[in-house]
Amino acid sequence: MKCFLLLLVALGICVSCTSSYKKASAFNSEGFIDFRLGRDAFKITYNGGAFTNLETAVDFCLLRCAEISLDRGYSYFRVTRDSAGISRYIIKNPDLVGTLDGYPVRISGGYSEDIPRAVATNTIVCRNDVPHKTSDFLNARKIQQFIKKKYSN
Repeated sequence: MKCFLLLLVALGICVSCTSSYKKASAFNSEGFIDFRLGRDAFKITYNGGAFTNLETAVDFCLLRCAEISLDRGYSYFRVTRDSAGISRYIIKNPDLVGTLDGYPVRISGGYSEDIPRAVATNTIVCRNDVPHKTSDFLNARKIQQFIKKKYSN
Protein backbone atom coordinates (compact mmCIF):
# COMPACT_ATOMS: atom_id res chain seq x y z
CA MET A 1 0.00 0.00 0.00
CA LYS A 2 2.88 2.39 0.82
CA CYS A 3 4.39 1.78 -2.63
CA PHE A 4 1.06 2.58 -4.28
CA LEU A 5 0.73 5.85 -2.34
CA LEU A 6 4.33 6.79 -3.14
CA LEU A 7 3.71 6.10 -6.84
CA LEU A 8 0.51 8.15 -6.75
CA VAL A 9 2.31 11.12 -5.13
CA ALA A 10 5.18 10.90 -7.65
CA LEU A 11 2.69 10.83 -10.54
CA GLY A 12 0.90 13.86 -9.11
CA ILE A 13 4.17 15.76 -8.88
CA CYS A 14 5.06 14.90 -12.48
CA VAL A 15 1.66 15.99 -13.76
CA SER A 16 1.72 19.26 -11.81
CA CYS A 17 5.24 20.17 -13.00
CA THR A 18 4.71 19.82 -16.72
CA SER A 19 5.52 22.73 -18.97
CA SER A 20 2.82 24.99 -20.20
CA TYR A 21 2.75 26.95 -23.41
CA LYS A 22 2.34 30.59 -22.46
CA LYS A 23 3.87 34.01 -22.84
CA ALA A 24 6.63 34.90 -20.39
CA SER A 25 5.91 37.79 -18.04
CA ALA A 26 7.83 40.16 -15.81
CA PHE A 27 6.96 37.91 -12.87
CA ASN A 28 7.51 34.52 -14.51
CA SER A 29 10.25 34.02 -17.10
CA GLU A 30 8.92 30.61 -18.17
CA GLY A 31 7.28 30.87 -21.59
CA PHE A 32 7.89 32.48 -24.96
CA ILE A 33 9.29 35.88 -25.81
CA ASP A 34 9.34 37.26 -29.34
CA PHE A 35 10.89 40.32 -30.97
CA ARG A 36 10.31 41.79 -34.40
CA LEU A 37 13.66 42.24 -36.17
CA GLY A 38 12.33 43.55 -39.48
CA ARG A 39 9.23 43.62 -41.65
CA ASP A 40 9.15 39.82 -41.96
CA ALA A 41 11.88 38.70 -39.54
CA PHE A 42 11.42 37.69 -35.90
CA LYS A 43 13.41 36.24 -33.01
CA ILE A 44 11.55 33.82 -30.76
CA THR A 45 12.78 32.30 -27.49
CA TYR A 46 11.06 29.72 -25.32
CA ASN A 47 12.32 29.50 -21.72
CA GLY A 48 11.34 26.26 -20.08
CA GLY A 49 10.64 25.78 -16.41
CA ALA A 50 12.59 23.63 -14.00
CA PHE A 51 10.97 20.44 -15.32
CA THR A 52 10.82 21.25 -19.06
CA ASN A 53 12.85 18.93 -21.26
CA LEU A 54 14.79 20.24 -24.24
CA GLU A 55 12.50 18.61 -26.84
CA THR A 56 9.48 20.40 -25.40
CA ALA A 57 11.30 23.76 -25.38
CA VAL A 58 12.28 23.30 -29.04
CA ASP A 59 8.72 22.28 -29.99
CA PHE A 60 7.13 25.24 -28.16
CA CYS A 61 9.59 27.65 -29.77
CA LEU A 62 8.69 26.24 -33.20
CA LEU A 63 4.98 26.48 -32.37
CA ARG A 64 5.40 30.17 -31.56
CA CYS A 65 7.23 30.65 -34.89
CA ALA A 66 4.24 29.18 -36.71
CA GLU A 67 1.79 31.32 -34.74
CA ILE A 68 3.69 34.53 -35.46
CA SER A 69 3.75 33.69 -39.16
CA LEU A 70 0.02 32.98 -39.29
CA ASP A 71 -0.94 35.94 -37.08
CA ARG A 72 0.83 38.30 -39.46
CA GLY A 73 -0.71 36.79 -42.58
CA TYR A 74 2.22 34.62 -43.73
CA SER A 75 1.89 30.98 -44.76
CA TYR A 76 5.53 29.90 -44.52
CA PHE A 77 8.61 30.57 -42.44
CA ARG A 78 12.25 29.60 -42.55
CA VAL A 79 14.48 29.25 -39.51
CA THR A 80 17.64 31.17 -40.34
CA ARG A 81 19.34 30.70 -36.98
CA ASP A 82 18.57 28.41 -34.08
CA SER A 83 20.01 27.40 -30.76
CA ALA A 84 18.86 25.10 -28.00
CA GLY A 85 20.36 23.91 -24.78
CA ILE A 86 20.27 23.90 -21.02
CA SER A 87 21.05 27.22 -19.37
CA ARG A 88 21.23 28.24 -15.77
CA TYR A 89 19.29 31.08 -14.23
CA ILE A 90 18.82 32.86 -10.94
CA ILE A 91 15.45 33.29 -9.27
CA LYS A 92 14.48 35.72 -6.52
CA ASN A 93 12.89 34.04 -3.55
CA PRO A 94 9.93 35.91 -2.03
CA ASP A 95 10.47 38.24 0.90
CA LEU A 96 8.98 37.31 4.24
CA VAL A 97 6.82 40.05 5.70
CA GLY A 98 5.29 40.05 9.14
CA THR A 99 5.43 41.60 12.59
CA LEU A 100 7.69 41.01 15.56
CA ASP A 101 6.53 42.40 18.90
CA GLY A 102 4.10 44.63 17.00
CA TYR A 103 6.76 46.08 14.68
CA PRO A 104 6.72 45.42 10.93
CA VAL A 105 9.52 43.14 9.77
CA ARG A 106 10.70 42.31 6.26
CA ILE A 107 13.28 39.58 5.62
CA SER A 108 14.72 39.62 2.12
CA GLY A 109 14.24 36.30 0.35
CA GLY A 110 17.59 36.32 -1.39
CA TYR A 111 18.38 34.51 -4.63
CA SER A 112 18.58 30.86 -5.65
CA GLU A 113 21.29 30.22 -8.20
CA ASP A 114 22.18 27.59 -10.72
CA ILE A 115 18.72 26.31 -11.55
CA PRO A 116 18.89 24.54 -14.94
CA ARG A 117 16.27 25.06 -17.62
CA ALA A 118 15.80 24.24 -21.29
CA VAL A 119 15.93 27.22 -23.66
CA ALA A 120 15.31 27.26 -27.43
CA THR A 121 15.71 30.26 -29.74
CA ASN A 122 14.84 30.65 -33.44
CA THR A 123 15.32 33.55 -35.80
CA ILE A 124 12.82 33.30 -38.65
CA VAL A 125 11.92 34.94 -41.93
CA CYS A 126 8.27 34.75 -43.01
CA ARG A 127 6.92 34.49 -46.58
CA ASN A 128 3.63 33.99 -48.36
CA ASP A 129 5.16 31.93 -51.14
CA VAL A 130 8.08 29.53 -51.25
CA PRO A 131 10.89 30.46 -53.66
CA HIS A 132 11.36 28.03 -56.54
CA LYS A 133 13.65 25.06 -55.74
CA THR A 134 13.74 25.91 -52.04
CA SER A 135 12.94 23.23 -49.51
CA ASP A 136 13.88 24.94 -46.24
CA PHE A 137 10.61 26.88 -45.73
CA LEU A 138 8.09 25.31 -43.34
CA ASN A 139 4.32 25.39 -43.72
CA ALA A 140 3.18 27.35 -40.66
CA ARG A 141 -0.31 25.80 -40.52
CA LYS A 142 1.04 22.22 -40.67
CA ILE A 143 3.68 22.90 -38.00
CA GLN A 144 1.06 24.47 -35.73
CA GLN A 145 -1.35 21.54 -36.14
CA PHE A 146 1.38 18.92 -35.63
CA ILE A 147 2.76 20.42 -32.42
CA LYS A 148 -0.68 21.16 -30.93
CA LYS A 149 -1.73 17.57 -31.63
CA LYS A 150 1.52 16.24 -30.11
CA TYR A 151 0.89 18.05 -26.81
CA SER A 152 -2.89 17.74 -26.52
CA ASN A 153 -3.56 15.19 -23.82
